[in-house]
Amino acid sequence: MRKMQYTITNCSQENEKLKLELQCLRKDLEHQQKELQNTDAEKVWKRVKLSDESGKVKSSIGMMQGEAQVSKDMKVDDLRTQDSDELTNNQESDPEFLIPLILKERRSNHELQEARKELITGFKDFFSSRSLIGVKRLGELNDKPFQDACRQRFPNEEPDVKSAELCSLWQCHITNSEWYPFRVTTIEGKAQDTLNESDEKLQALKSEWGEEIYKAVATSLMELNEHNPSGRYIVPELWNFKEGRIATLKEAIQYLFKQIRSLKAAKRRNPRHLGM
Repeated sequence: MRKMQYTITNCSQENEKLKLELQCLRKDLEHQQKELQNTDAEKVWKRVKLSDESGKVKSSIGMMQGEAQVSKDMKVDDLRTQDSDELTNNQESDPEFLIPLILKERRSNHELQEARKELITGFKDFFSSRSLIGVKRLGELNDKPFQDACRQRFPNEEPDVKSAELCSLWQCHITNSEWYPFRVTTIEGKAQDTLNESDEKLQALKSEWGEEIYKAVATSLMELNEHNPSGRYIVPELWNFKEGRIATLKEAIQYLFKQIRSLKAAKRRNPRHLGM
């Protein structure tokens, strides 16, 4: 009986001992798990931190590379601009580059002048001075003031003949390059030729024949001095009679096409009368 009790007691003690050891093992296991968790968390944190720092480093490197590329591109652009400027300057001072440009410009100007001459010829044949665009003979005297003056002064002595003689005389004076009734004046900082109203010949003309003939001669002189100063002879030119100036090629061509369209419209309306 005692032996049995002893055995039971020993078993009970052993159980308590095992329980204590088990509790210790559990505590130890929990402690290790906590340490492991802490270690894992720390590793994860380190990884995250390392990844973040790595990203920052990569970003910084990227920014530095970008700035370096921008700086490089700017330098390349500067070099290109400098090379372009140097090339332009060299080309502008290089006769081999300039001569073709000059020749091309001359050809273009020549073609424009030839086109203008053809238009002048055509307008002389088809349009009068009553047209909006026509041909004006620059430097040619307006004979009407001469006719009016001679008809008033010589009503019974062939005034038309006398006016023609007087007009022809002053046309010769105007085209005489040895007569220079001009003076140089500065207008808005630019030197320009103006009519010398104190010229003796002009003063005598005005005194003898009046203001209208004087104005006609002055107008012809200024036209020749502006448009043909070297030759001083009459030159035909496309003229905008409405605005009192030389007409542009564009204006002349537009006016010509307008007249052609008008003729075609008139032809459609009255084909028999036009005979076209």
